[in-house]
Amino acid sequence: MWKDFFGIKMKVLKRLLKTAWESNQKFCLIVMGQNLFEALISIIDILGIGSVIDALVTRQEKSRVFSIIMFYVLIHTGISLTRELLTWRKNVEARKSTNQVQYQYAKQSLEVDFPYIQTGAFLNLKRNSMKIMPAFYIATFGELLSYIVRFIGIFWIFARIGPWLVLCIILLSIPAIRMSFFQKKEEFQYRQNITLFERKSDYLYKTMTEYAYAKDIRIYGGEEMIAKKYTANAEEQIKKQKKLGLRNTKIQSITYLFGTLQLLFMLIFFSYMVFRGEISIAEYTMLLSSTTLFASLLNGFFNNIAQIKATCGYANLMDEYNTFIADNSRVYNSKNSEKEWEQKPFSIDFEHVSFRYPGGNPVLEDVSFHIEPGEKVSFVGLNGAGKTTVVKLLFRLYEPDLGEIKINGVNIRKLDSKEYYKQIGIVLQDFYIFAYSVMENLCFDRKEEPFTLEQALEQAGIKERIARLPKGLATFLYKNLDAQGEELSGGEGQKLAMARALCKNTGLLVLDEPTSSLDPLAEYEIFQKMRQIAKGNTTIMISHRLSSTKYSDRILVFDKGRLIQEGSHQELMEDAGMYQELYLTQAKYYTREDGLYEV
Repeated sequence: MWKDFFGIKMKVLKRLLKTAWESNQKFCLIVMGQNLFEALISIIDILGIGSVIDALVTRQEKSRVFSIIMFYVLIHTGISLTRELLTWRKNVEARKSTNQVQYQYAKQSLEVDFPYIQTGAFLNLKRNSMKIMPAFYIATFGELLSYIVRFIGIFWIFARIGPWLVLCIILLSIPAIRMSFFQKKEEFQYRQNITLFERKSDYLYKTMTEYAYAKDIRIYGGEEMIAKKYTANAEEQIKKQKKLGLRNTKIQSITYLFGTLQLLFMLIFFSYMVFRGEISIAEYTMLLSSTTLFASLLNGFFNNIAQIKATCGYANLMDEYNTFIADNSRVYNSKNSEKEWEQKPFSIDFEHVSFRYPGGNPVLEDVSFHIEPGEKVSFVGLNGAGKTTVVKLLFRLYEPDLGEIKINGVNIRKLDSKEYYKQIGIVLQDFYIFAYSVMENLCFDRKEEPFTLEQALEQAGIKERIARLPKGLATFLYKNLDAQGEELSGGEGQKLAMARALCKNTGLLVLDEPTSSLDPLAEYEIFQKMRQIAKGNTTIMISHRLSSTKYSDRILVFDKGRLIQEGSHQELMEDAGMYQELYLTQAKYYTREDGLYEV
């Protein structure tokens, strides 16, 4: 048994065929059927037209000629209509398969561990591995079936001439075949090299067209810089495309040269046979059409083989991608190994935790603290002190390099991540409001009681704004997907993000700069409700506005990745340390006509 066929490893080929069949059997059958009928049309045309010409040249009766014409037309029409029907079904199934691929890759992007989501290595690997998905290569294998069926038909027609003619045509096709393999190899390498530039183009297009970037680009005059970057990247792609195109042009020129020699050879040979009376004009027409088709098929067949070989070359990328996903989806795939950890509210323990971002300097060094169930704690510190990093580690967006993080005394690595995330609520500093309905932004696909939603909106201070919307909770936000979508201000968006966190029945609530987009009065109102908002939850608050800290049971002060102070507001104000300095520095800015806000 062959292990290789024209450089194609049969083991890899069998695996790809098996994967394609298992992924979508209907699609495979439709593609094979469509290509089969595509091939039959070529053979039927040669035989049908040859039969009509033969009937005319031999002066058969009109009724006989008419019968041959009608039979040919009916067969051709039936095959053509069947082919078109299968082509329609193929396009439908191809769309379904493509959607499945897109969904699979999107789902895996949500499952892969957070640190890898935006790494260039992962994005390049993901993009290249898509080329080996069955949805994109089934058609290539279908074309191979079409070529095989056509070859069978052509060889049947050639049966009266002899094998040496076929041998001559094959010999004249060898240079074109070799050029085809070389061309596919060059295109494979080009696709590998162009991936980064395509990702840059996608990002630049997104930057130039999306609403989120529009204000900054206009206000700061960034149009020219972005346009230059887009143009420079496009020019690099064009250079590589030109280089590939020049090589392909040379290859095609050689291919056409030998194709011309094939045509010349066939014309001379069949004309000679007509002069000698060995074949009729009808047979001349049929044989010339057959040999022309054969030469074209031969080049197309090996071009298809080269394409299959290139597809097989991507198989290792799919293996690499699948291995990467399997090895780096540890958080998503984690399962409970401990029982009865979900008692609410949660206690939290950081035990000698150290962490650095990949390739960076230490961000946290030997951090240890304990938070009691139901305790309200504020994290305070300058930018880069490590406050938000503590939250990212707590939510398993990253894993600590050293130490342990525990919820109710259980290491969070031993918890089912999906169950864990159901038990926690967070208002992120860089929150995101989706272009869907208010209800979907609040609950996604969860079902919540109306009272719970109303209470969350009230506590977040956005109940009245939502009540004024045309369709209330069913109103779409922004105009990305709905021309009637409502726009929210930054502060309103932050309030909605807070309401989203409050909708969940959680054991832990984390508020990371929850009022950064609010004016001081709105912020003051939110903090007045903080006791009610945090009721029943262990709560962590991160805010540079220290007016919030007085609502906390305890305050943790971070500096340069270390925990340097902890205590109540009163205790820390009596200690001449960083907290006192930061608090007094801010206090003088929170004034109004009747005096100082209480801070």
